[in-house]
Amino acid sequence: MNTTKLRFLSALHESSRERERGGYSLIGAVGKKAARALIAAGLLFLLPDLRGALLVYEGFEYTAGTSIAGQAGGIGFGSNTWTETETTPGNLDTMGTGSLSYGSLTANGNRLQLNTPTATGNSDQRNFTAQSGSNYPVMWAGFLINVQAASLSSITNGYLQLRPNSGSGVGAYLGVFTDGGGNKVFGIGSNQSGFTTAFSSVSLALNTTYFLAARVTWNLSGAETIDLFVNPNLDGSGLTPAISTAALSITLDRFARVGLVGGTTGTTWNYDEFRLGQSFAEIAPVPEPSTAMLLGWTVAFSFLWKRLRRG
Repeated sequence: MNTTKLRFLSALHESSRERERGGYSLIGAVGKKAARALIAAGLLFLLPDLRGALLVYEGFEYTAGTSIAGQAGGIGFGSNTWTETETTPGNLDTMGTGSLSYGSLTANGNRLQLNTPTATGNSDQRNFTAQSGSNYPVMWAGFLINVQAASLSSITNGYLQLRPNSGSGVGAYLGVFTDGGGNKVFGIGSNQSGFTTAFSSVSLALNTTYFLAARVTWNLSGAETIDLFVNPNLDGSGLTPAISTAALSITLDRFARVGLVGGTTGTTWNYDEFRLGQSFAEIAPVPEPSTAMLLGWTVAFSFLWKRLRRG
């Protein structure tokens, strides 16, 4: 929260205290009607700090144990709901209890447990409002991932897809891949010209939560650049990509669909806190004292408003 907003909160707080003591107050000076208008304007002034500027958000705030298919929460998806490729009862992807956690990253609700009952794997898809480089020259995507399996050798690939809302469009795949040496590493893939992958040197550890962040720099006349960061500092310091798509020459149209994919029989791919925004800070939110203060003052304003209406 910026300094101007903090001063605004402090001024109203002091005015409220003076009114309780019977002294000079803003309410007494301008009258109740004007004070109501001032409080309403103040809340609108502070609202951007509460809502942020995310383009798309999915925190899987659904009841634990329920299927992902048909779920419709989140931000930026319009009327679109989740669909799943697996249709066999008992094999459907469901909500796991509790969120994945990474440091102080803000997390809500539960998490998606993507099951892989067959060797061909499974996937969940959902369309969202199309976003492209003509609107946002740089975009950031972030999500949490945790892989549960009997052994590293038993898994193949699992990743988050960002694609156009047509099934055949070129997209970017962010997650876990098997490199030429059989190692399970984080990387960036694409379905352009078959399937190509850029591997990082960061290996996957089972039953461990990772925060993956990707910076997409759009090039309206050529290939985009995608940088992948594995477990970056949440304050944005020291951002060094684990791998970039410079060698892949991925040319994207837009992002309008998110897909969550997992391969190999008997593996559970846990996904959580998918965000698409315009900056790293938007996809890596952490609780701050100023945010807590803002929420507290919102409650105080509501109380003051009720007193004004009664009095």
